[in-house]
Amino acid sequence: MIALIGERGGEVKPFVEDCLAPACQVGGGGCKRANEPAAHARRAAQTALAIADSYRQRGRHVLSWPIALTRLAGGAAAISIANGEPPSSRSFHAVVLQLLANYVECMGNSDHGSITGILTVLVDRRRLRRPITDAVRSFVDATSSSTARSRRRVHFPAISIGPERERVLQDVADGPHQSRHASSRDSRHYAQAEDLIRIAPM
Repeated sequence: MIALIGERGGEVKPFVEDCLAPACQVGGGGCKRANEPAAHARRAAQTALAIADSYRQRGRHVLSWPIALTRLAGGAAAISIANGEPPSSRSFHAVVLQLLANYVECMGNSDHGSITGILTVLVDRRRLRRPITDAVRSFVDATSSSTARSRRRVHFPAISIGPERERVLQDVADGPHQSRHASSRDSRHYAQAEDLIRIAPM
């Protein structure tokens, strides 16, 4: 289940036809264009989650991919501002953070099926400690980061080896996978000191 929230209208059709159709069969999709009212962002995300939940109730294992939670939060914040609600957490509204918490908690396992969420947050690399970023990190089971530097180096997938968090790794991964994860720490240390290693005399 894919929800495109706040995307440009001209990007939706190429994304679905060129990127998704050749690789997979999508059970459902939703789109809120960038030029539509802020209330549509929250409605699009919640509708997509409701559709995913309907599949879960039928015994399916659903992969939910809302793109992106940042735009969902921005739409909810715009509604709060219009209603005259004062901000509380670093210029953000408490109702927005509660909306994100409720959205994430709706995913997971049930007696019938499951919903696995791939949640994306758009953030300026120079300002990683933002209310939305911190909130989503506290809600989810694992995190990873994709940076422009990895993409410029043609690293695929463009995921940086760094301060990821895996709360449930010990419960869901087998022994060989955990061993490979432990060995990746050397790569993390190299990434942190890469610039010094490159300029150091041989």
